[in-house]
Amino acid sequence: MDFGSLLRGRRVALALVVVSAAVLAWVVWGGSDEDKILARIKELARAVETRPDETNVLARTARINGVFKEALEPNVTFSAPELPSQMGSRPLALLAGQAPQSFGDVTLSVGATDIHVDHAVAHAVSQVTLTGSQGGELRREQRNVRFELARHGGDWRVAAIEVEARSEAQPEARP
Repeated sequence: MDFGSLLRGRRVALALVVVSAAVLAWVVWGGSDEDKILARIKELARAVETRPDETNVLARTARINGVFKEALEPNVTFSAPELPSQMGSRPLALLAGQAPQSFGDVTLSVGATDIHVDHAVAHAVSQVTLTGSQGGELRREQRNVRFELARHGGDWRVAAIEVEARSEAQPEARP
């Protein structure tokens, strides 16, 4: 290996480091409020999903609680027609940790989302699809979920989550 190719290799490595740092800076500090809010909502959906390596409710709840501490206001409120209302990130993490008992393997997808930002407060309505598989039976349900968020610095945290009732137009699907 000659000195010229070694120097080119170092330049390429340095360029990759600079580009990576720029992308990381954009992700952390860049992007619109709408992008950050949608990313926060999707982060919460991923946190609630089941993972194959989770063998017990305690480990699952601990993982979810870690995400919720960062993403939710301490006194977040949660309401859904079929579930008991909750207040606080820890009780909500406990509820989410027990979801596999009712739904089996859970995946959540966040669809169309309408976001309105007014200074340090935002409201979002997302179409969220919950897919559960328990005992070989697949269940899919789509609901609108309303989120209220508050900005702290450049970070958006969820202050309220409200799951709308199932409508007759969107019955539970069992493929």
